[in-house]
Amino acid sequence: MIKVSLFDNTLDIPCEGEDCRQLQNAIELIEEKLTQIPTSMRNESRLLLLAINLGYDLQKLKRESLELNESFEQKVSRLLEIIENKDNS
Repeated sequence: MIKVSLFDNTLDIPCEGEDCRQLQNAIELIEEKLTQIPTSMRNESRLLLLAINLGYDLQKLKRESLELNESFEQKVSRLLEIIENKDNS
């Protein structure tokens, strides 16, 4: 179980083992990102901006992952072509 306190709200989140560690990492990321958002904003606005920022980061990572995967697949295909050409020689 992990206890999360944010903006005068406390949540007990049930979890076990590795899930708890990952959840704790996520909480730390949220806390870190919140420090980058002006405290002069209302809490609801800060949370909305946080959600938008996290969504943006997620989309960026997905795009980068797809690009890396595509590049990797192209390199593997090229290596297979080289191997096949060498075997046929």
